[in-house]
Amino acid sequence: HTEYEYLVVDTLKKYEIGIPGLADHLLAFWERWFFDNKYLKYDQPIPGAIEFVNELVKNGITVIYLTGRDTPRMGKGTIESLKKSGFPIDANRTIPMLKPKFEDDNWAHKNMRMNEIKQLGKVAAAFDNEPGEVNILADHFPDAIIVMVESLHSPNAPEPRQSVQCIRNFNDGFIGN
Repeated sequence: HTEYEYLVVDTLKKYEIGIPGLADHLLAFWERWFFDNKYLKYDQPIPGAIEFVNELVKNGITVIYLTGRDTPRMGKGTIESLKKSGFPIDANRTIPMLKPKFEDDNWAHKNMRMNEIKQLGKVAAAFDNEPGEVNILADHFPDAIIVMVESLHSPNAPEPRQSVQCIRNFNDGFIGN
């Protein structure tokens, strides 16, 4: 378990911090700056992910970075963060798929991209940290290995499908479902 919750308001409740107006102030700050190119330099890769993705690309596998991040506010920072961390970014073997607009719903965006991904070839595996989104992947790619990366995710999320595998990082094995 982490020191903080997915929602800033829940973190304040967890630590019984009841300063009037603090939650509104923090939420406004978070909404203004969290979804911004310049703060993406603080992204931290999941242990083992860089080596895993580089090994895939080295072996001729195309990697798609399907994300709920949007191109206008987070596109440049996302690509810079991936490069800085050591993830492969190359026009032949990696494809970033970001939302066109911030306001677009993450699930709708990812669901819409499924047909586009199917056109690229067979999907061997897919990874996400959101239970609802791994379910979308499992529905669209029943023959693929679908993996939920255990980390913070949306509150009140549905349970992942029985077929979904779970990992905490890319150095350890599956932890079951």
